[in-house]
Amino acid sequence: KNLYLKLKSNNLLQTKNDLEGKKIGVQLGTLQENTAKAIKNAQVQSNKDLNIAVLALKNNKIDAIIADEDTAKGFLAENPELVSFYQEMDGGEGFSFAFDKNKQKELVKIFDKGIDETKTNGFYNTLIKKYELE
Repeated sequence: KNLYLKLKSNNLLQTKNDLEGKKIGVQLGTLQENTAKAIKNAQVQSNKDLNIAVLALKNNKIDAIIADEDTAKGFLAENPELVSFYQEMDGGEGFSFAFDKNKQKELVKIFDKGIDETKTNGFYNTLIKKYELE
């Protein structure tokens, strides 16, 4: 999910449409960067490190941040002056793990076995529900 963050003191931003023509901070190379670039006349500031966007927001250099929900929740917990004002599905297909093809066969077997065990014992479904990944 995408979470949209702003300063609590900013009463002008209530919906995604309010971001038209605004300055939006995002992390470089993410789904959220693509989302921000699709907003009409938005001035997108992409950074390698989302902490830079948080500092820019706190110093009124940008109007909002679009971030992955899990990342955004961490920033909200650490920065009480920030608040979420909009949320949407990000269109992604979740997380993935990658291994070098034909180079880490034993590691892939161990990984696959671990995934299978979590599905068999119910832990996989517990995590899916706990973190609202359905």
